[in-house]
Amino acid sequence: METLLFAQSYMFADELRKVQPSTPGTPHLYAIGFAGDGDESVFRNEVEFLQKLLAARFDATDRILELVNSPQTYTTIPLATRTNLQNALGGLTERMDRDNDILFLFLTSHGSEDPELLVKLGDLPLDQLAPADIRDALDAARIRWRVIVISACYSGGFIPALREPHTLIITAARADRASFGCGSDSQLTWFGKAFLVDALNHTTDFHAAYLEAQHTIAQWEKRDHETPSEPQFWEGPLIAAKLAAWRATLPADAPLVPFAPPPTATRNRATP
Repeated sequence: METLLFAQSYMFADELRKVQPSTPGTPHLYAIGFAGDGDESVFRNEVEFLQKLLAARFDATDRILELVNSPQTYTTIPLATRTNLQNALGGLTERMDRDNDILFLFLTSHGSEDPELLVKLGDLPLDQLAPADIRDALDAARIRWRVIVISACYSGGFIPALREPHTLIITAARADRASFGCGSDSQLTWFGKAFLVDALNHTTDFHAAYLEAQHTIAQWEKRDHETPSEPQFWEGPLIAAKLAAWRATLPADAPLVPFAPPPTATRNRATP
């Protein structure tokens, strides 16, 4: 346990060295994927797919950091911990233009009504992730333009602490509702499939992707007689124009990125 935690700084430094620096005058998307719960592969699957999606369709090759709690990756990918999230945000500021580039922060895990995101890998003594932890880390990094996507139950509860004029926030559920699709036999959460795999393969507009995912999830929930999760969207008054200018720089012929499930995963109703 002690050796694993001690190795994090070296592992993280290796990953950060691979991140490409910003190009002056051109806005770029830099991303962090955070998979909090190591007991279920569904969260790791979403972060791994996010990396492929953003590289292929959003011109973010070598501008993505993965933080993952998983028995399969803990020796090769930095853990998803509060400290590593702080270090990832701080490390990206050494590569990106904090006033011109855009941060895409994707967090996926179990959520509680507190609200908190579950941060867990075996018996490691890891701190849970609260809204104030994320906001403090973002503010310390002084990254202006922020797109924050949280895939977790009760994730709408994170919005009040994270909203500010330069930020767009999308959550898988409102503050008092569960979202669906996690579990040991699932490949992706419902939100992960609807938003990442389906919607963002059709559009680079995050608001349009949210609307598509919201509609898709509502259909699945109605089919399975689930209480609606009601994904949430909040947009600060300054970020829409910034995102529109950035989208204009993206290639028009970006390829579709299929989700390739791990060979050991089983398909069931949890991934429609």
